Amino acid sequence: MTSQTRLLALAFACSAILAAQPITCAASRASTGAFGPIPTVIDNSCTVVPTQLSGVSAQANFDLFGWMTFLSLNWPANSRTCAADPTKSILSGKGPLVWETYAQDTDIFVPKGQPPLSWCNQGIAANSAERLARLPAKVRPLAQQHPEVHLFLHQNAKVSEVGKPKLLLQSGQLQGILEAVGGPLTDQNGRFVRYSVHANQDEYNYLVQNKLYSLAGISQFNQPISFPYQPGPYGQVGAMEVKAAWKVLCTANTCKVKDNPAHFYTELAIVYNDDTGAPSPGPNPVTVGLVGLHITHKVTAQQTWMWITFEQIENTKSFFNTNCNFPCMPNTQTAAKPYTELSPKGAPLNQPVQMVPYPTQDPAVPTYNTGFQKVLASSIWAYYTQVSTQWTGEQPPNPKPLILGNPVLETFIQGSSSCLSCHNLSTVNTKQGNVKADFSFMFLGAQ
Repeated sequence: MTSQTRLLALAFACSAILAAQPITCAASRASTGAFGPIPTVIDNSCTVVPTQLSGVSAQANFDLFGWMTFLSLNWPANSRTCAADPTKSILSGKGPLVWETYAQDTDIFVPKGQPPLSWCNQGIAANSAERLARLPAKVRPLAQQHPEVHLFLHQNAKVSEVGKPKLLLQSGQLQGILEAVGGPLTDQNGRFVRYSVHANQDEYNYLVQNKLYSLAGISQFNQPISFPYQPGPYGQVGAMEVKAAWKVLCTANTCKVKDNPAHFYTELAIVYNDDTGAPSPGPNPVTVGLVGLHITHKVTAQQTWMWITFEQIENTKSFFNTNCNFPCMPNTQTAAKPYTELSPKGAPLNQPVQMVPYPTQDPAVPTYNTGFQKVLASSIWAYYTQVSTQWTGEQPPNPKPLILGNPVLETFIQGSSSCLSCHNLSTVNTKQGNVKADFSFMFLGAQ
């Protein structure tokens, strides 16, 4: 048993002794011990986005940081202010959520390089006329028929615009990685997982104030790309990016795998296709469930960003067939280009992907998952689990854990890459030439 493991065991023993005294999120953040305690109650102090690590620099405290971040971003939001609503609770399982009010990449990088809308006028809080105008022409009539829908999903891979490099001078290594994460993940019901990408206000302000929302503005930028990591002119918490993975929920008796919507955070969405800009065949809108969530956060202690990743606990059922009777190579693409999900009549065209998670290298995360799932037991959020957090520091200075990927966001490169090693390859063309993009692939969408 290592010294850190002994300290962690002692911290949990002390927490058990003090269990009679409720531990709020505020109390956990304010802890001066080597390892912060897991909250035992959910209150509105959980709405605060953590910006500083509590306790010693160890995996357990980074996992605690990750869960506290998860609580704050999945808290119900006030869509008029695009901030957490302290009068509501995450235990309701209702949205819109804080991160859903953040600007989507498609709201920042708009056609013809035009300036984005002002903050809190994008995404879930967008003016309907403005949002409709930016949807593909074939999608607008359906959107007009369903004003209750605010989620429009088209991206069938975590990284958009793969194969259409505009901004990156892609090395062979980077091109290979982007192509590997570029293909669609097909669930057991033959539906593609779709993705959305969001940026918080600090990152949005940095991009807008420096005119980094267009290719023209980026090409004239004469400084290193450096997103904010502490309170300043761009905001108070540092830059954050959130990438969400959604699957179409299937509840009919004819479904190969029947989903239980009570186990997912759900939204009503219109799904359409990148290549044609046309609504997907079959029923539309559809109910989608959140199956994966990446959160990256640049903070003072982690200027190479904190890398936090979660998934829904039933993903193995959704993306793995224990009785597969066709060629079932693990984590292998099944859809051929051009990627077509459904026939004109709405029938699935592709075999499911056999998704096999890469074993976690994080010995601390099971304890934190159990603790937070207990305090969230009365809500849908108890059906989510942290895969791990990745960070740098101490000795040696390489990522910890060394390998990390989300099973439903990096299905096809699991076990061979990590958040930091992949994003470290991102570059942009500025006035200074081809420079590092500060670990962000957001610029891929610039026009």
